[in-house]
Amino acid sequence: MSAKINSQLPLDANNKPITNGNLVGATLAETYDATISSATSLSLNAATTSYEVLAITQPVLLKFAASVSTSDFDAVIPANQSRVFYRDPTVTTISVIEAAATGAVAIIER
Repeated sequence: MSAKINSQLPLDANNKPITNGNLVGATLAETYDATISSATSLSLNAATTSYEVLAITQPVLLKFAASVSTSDFDAVIPANQSRVFYRDPTVTTISVIEAAATGAVAIIER
């Protein structure tokens, strides 16, 4: 049985999801870190079905578990971009680290 995804990507005039669009829907939690100088782990809200990671000043490395490092990560979000991830039900924690000093990151759970 698959879980229903409550968060959605915005739709264009033809009712098609906008690729890499920002999620729409109620926000469950948000996290902002202006200078992630080391790995930062985040326990996801139990109701989170998707989350958006915004790399504000530097590329951000993401792991779908705790303890991300520059040699052990699952995804890269380029600087000044965001990526939407649908939560695997087995993932309860994500971890981020900047690829270069003075990185800033925001995470929005939906």
